[in-house]
Amino acid sequence: MCQFDPTPAAREAQGLQTPVSIGASLTQQQPHDSVQTPLSSTRKSDMQAEMIALKIRVRELEERIAQETTFPLQAGNDDSESVRTTFVSETTRDEIELNRFSDIQETREMVEHLEGVSMSQSSFELPATNHITFKIGQIRTIPSTLSYTTQSGRLTPCIWLPLKIEAMTLLDIYITELNYVQHVTHTPSLQAVLDEIYRPIESGEPVHASKVVLLLSIITHATHVWSMPDGLNRERPLFLSSTQARSQTSTWIKATYTVLETLQEGRSLALEAIQGIIILSYVLCNIEGVSLRYRSLISTGLLLGREMGLHQIDHVSNVYAAGTLKAEVGRRVWWYLTATDWYVELRRLDTLMV
Repeated sequence: MCQFDPTPAAREAQGLQTPVSIGASLTQQQPHDSVQTPLSSTRKSDMQAEMIALKIRVRELEERIAQETTFPLQAGNDDSESVRTTFVSETTRDEIELNRFSDIQETREMVEHLEGVSMSQSSFELPATNHITFKIGQIRTIPSTLSYTTQSGRLTPCIWLPLKIEAMTLLDIYITELNYVQHVTHTPSLQAVLDEIYRPIESGEPVHASKVVLLLSIITHATHVWSMPDGLNRERPLFLSSTQARSQTSTWIKATYTVLETLQEGRSLALEAIQGIIILSYVLCNIEGVSLRYRSLISTGLLLGREMGLHQIDHVSNVYAAGTLKAEVGRRVWWYLTATDWYVELRRLDTLMV
């Protein structure tokens, strides 16, 4: 059923306002006045109640802040209106100081915990979850697949190393023909590293895994470029041909990865491990190019380098150790990794732009 609005005259007779009269009445009202209706009155009372509640809450907060804070009087000014001073009882002050000390101590403990599990070397001080054993055998008879032994009722990876005299021959090849490529080792110290690996194996003592990583990477590199020697060494060569030598390269790569995996779960992280990563990455780059495995090794080397603090060798806090042999080798290792990382990223960007 349709209803028609009354005429303006009828509106006036009934006390109703026309749209024009409504606009006129609104313009005549004060800015903060409003038409009083039961609904608007209810809303206004609700808003007033909320404002009162807010004022009470603000007053409580101010009182709480005033109890926990004291403002000293300014020199030469005792006006209470200019400086608001609140005196707190000794008991309340002691409680506040005790709570503050507790909060600071809790925060300090949390920060120390986060540092311990993130960028400190203690993140590697975890219980070893993957033990490993080492055995020695003639290099030509070393199996091409990873072997396992049983220790404490579980399978344990077994890494075969060549005879010490064979390892010395491969080490000599690396020093005379390959070391200049990376230049991240101190060649006079490599013989001592070799002794520190074979002596504990022969006596049944634990072996430093980082040093084994370095030796395995050197063997990997030497077998990859091995050629038939000249002179007296030709009578008893390690391999019958360069093909036979290169056929073992993949075996040594797998062995190096196995020890690296164990190393990252144990306590024996040392500079030799990062040196081994660099040498192994060079071999992989020659075999596969700038592959994912190659880039992953560079990233791993950078990560372990930071864990050892190689990026802080020349920091002012290490000024007294900056001139040592260990610092110089660490400096070369770190700069090799960073320069390689920059080059790889630049090469990737150039490829994307083509």
